[in-house]
Amino acid sequence: MKVVCIVQARLGSTRFPNKVLKKIGNKTIIEILLSRIKKSKYIDKIVLATSNTSLDTKLANFIMRLGFDVFRGSHKNVLKRYYLAAKKYEADLIVRITSDCPLIDPEIIDFCIKNYLKKKVDYLSNTNPPDGATYPDGTDVEIFNFKNLEYAFLKCKNKNFREHVTFYFWKNPIKFKILRLDLKKNLRKYRITVDYKEDFLLINHILTYFKKNNIKLRLANIISFLNKEKYINRI
Repeated sequence: MKVVCIVQARLGSTRFPNKVLKKIGNKTIIEILLSRIKKSKYIDKIVLATSNTSLDTKLANFIMRLGFDVFRGSHKNVLKRYYLAAKKYEADLIVRITSDCPLIDPEIIDFCIKNYLKKKVDYLSNTNPPDGATYPDGTDVEIFNFKNLEYAFLKCKNKNFREHVTFYFWKNPIKFKILRLDLKKNLRKYRITVDYKEDFLLINHILTYFKKNNIKLRLANIISFLNKEKYINRI
């Protein structure tokens, strides 16, 4: 079984343009993310899936120079982009992670993969459906197999759904066996994603602290830090 992590990224964000190429220290947001995904024990290949617009050529070239595979496809039809990327790299199992989650915990990724295989579901996530989810925003993992991705690609006719890859799965719980993993303690109030400039400042504080103090960057440690340094969490 080949497990492929497909990372969705683009430079054209209206809220925080070029955010994935913003640097913290000497590394960009996307480098930090990819380096953390590489720590997964179960992922066989990491592919960055970006658009085929001229705007994203800079991103594609940068990622290839880092030694990662890049797939370029439809700007708006992201479901098609994912399907063609998964097909090209012969993925049996797809792990979907978006580029705005630089603090993704590789232990959470592996926990999700293990549960997907153990529970024998069609679609697994720790944040979707979003209502009632307990994981913090920015720790998002979604897992599905190629067979179901292909089915969604062929059957999904809703234009809006095709912009968001996995909407078709969790909006159709009768067609698919869906599992959302939840924490015993609800940590949804914490936000460690990068959508806005303020998010970037928060991530910068977190990474600087952990590097300086040589502490493992795991979710439990991040939450402990944010609880201790409340002024930072308020950003």
